[in-house]
Amino acid sequence: MRAPRFLASLLLGLSLAACDQTTTPGTPDAAAATGPFLKVTYQGTDHNVDLSKLAPIVADAGTRSVALSDVVLSALPGKNLATLKVGFRGSDGFDPASKSTCVGVVPLAGNLLVKGTVDLATLNLSWAAELQFPGCIHVKGLVQILLIDATGSDAGADRAADRAVDRALEARPADLGGAKQVKVTYQSTDYTVDIAQLTRTTPDAGASFVRASDVVLKALPGKDLSTLTANFKAADGYDPSTQSNCNGFVPVAGDKLTKGYLDPATLVLTWDASLSFPNCLKIKGLAQVLLADK
Repeated sequence: MRAPRFLASLLLGLSLAACDQTTTPGTPDAAAATGPFLKVTYQGTDHNVDLSKLAPIVADAGTRSVALSDVVLSALPGKNLATLKVGFRGSDGFDPASKSTCVGVVPLAGNLLVKGTVDLATLNLSWAAELQFPGCIHVKGLVQILLIDATGSDAGADRAADRAVDRALEARPADLGGAKQVKVTYQSTDYTVDIAQLTRTTPDAGASFVRASDVVLKALPGKDLSTLTANFKAADGYDPSTQSNCNGFVPVAGDKLTKGYLDPATLVLTWDASLSFPNCLKIKGLAQVLLADK
């Protein structure tokens, strides 16, 4: 009979000890915290990243966000971000690459991920003001980050297809209105060039374009292009020289203007694939060519 009494006493002691334990209500268990999640897709594999596991950035207003670079590195630990190009999807299917105002910005250079943040409450994607990114890349309700390897020649792998997408989505001639003209500025003098007066070329089957060199030579007949450098401005104010992934490419050497192609209907400026120019030099709605002497 002694053993049952001893067992009963032991159970009673354990029960009392449990009653003596105290808990702090409302204290979260960090290990158990979950979500929100973002999907990071790379080389055909989806990685679901729990944002609650990342170090938050707390703003003065109390909003909490996480660095976009931390999201990607959580999915791909140790990855060199500079070797990546990045796209995004919103919860409503929005893809910034489909917007003409995001030409030259998306796909994004991976090293710029450190300048992006995702709000933990709304999953809205924001960027450092210094980048001067257009609104199209401030994605609301971000659900997916799409990664590809940077090849170093994202200018022309499929330039014709890229232009076709632009036309289908937003590059309607009516967007620019009236006659298609481009301003050429050299030594503080502006020259207005009527694109309709220029000879067209067909670098791609089924499409005709005006060479960027012909635009300049219409303004400056007989000018030796090799003595010039060129920058560009779009109708919406976009300037490729402000984009970090255009460093070293802008200004463009004047002799390369022969490999620049301007769509006479949409004024989209693209470049021959052999130049390996980054997408930031694809100008939607070219408004001005700014020339300087070498």
